[in-house]
Amino acid sequence: FALAAPLVLGTRGIPGLFRTPSEDWYQIPELRTIDEILATIDVPAVVFVTPPSDDAPAEAEAVYNLGVASPDDARVVRAHDLGRRNVELLDYYAQRQPVRRVYHYDRHNRGLTDLGPVTELAGEPRERLLERFDELSLRWRARYAALLTEVGYDPPQMPFDVPPKSEWLWSDYATESAPAAESGSPSTRPSP
Repeated sequence: FALAAPLVLGTRGIPGLFRTPSEDWYQIPELRTIDEILATIDVPAVVFVTPPSDDAPAEAEAVYNLGVASPDDARVVRAHDLGRRNVELLDYYAQRQPVRRVYHYDRHNRGLTDLGPVTELAGEPRERLLERFDELSLRWRARYAALLTEVGYDPPQMPFDVPPKSEWLWSDYATESAPAAESGSPSTRPSP
């Protein structure tokens, strides 16, 4: 047994012999769709990508910049949509690579929105820009705030600006555990 055990256990790491779900991350259809959509961008760009919706597996990470030594070297830089915090990255690229355009990709509706050149956006009044990113990210932030609160996180621990509980709407991200809307009003998830 002492001689055979290392041999058997050592074969677990051989690719293809013992397949794991994480080995197939590149075969997730949603990720291929995102790659195809972002490939249509023909200018240097920054794309803010929302978190996955319910139909994506946990390992479906769409924010990566492969094949470059630094994300700044990528033609299309993928970044997590963090709501108001997107302005920090916008300021960074306005100073260092002002030729980039800014896009927002919503994984829930598979929509790519062209927000404009980074220099124009950086020139907008700060409060207007913060409101714009707030509006683009409200649906996913509301959903994730509710989910993370349910599993014990406090809002200050979350890496994004948490919307007020009154805005934790579930109409766009309806799940089986969300209550139905009453008399035409949007459904809200009960507070934990």
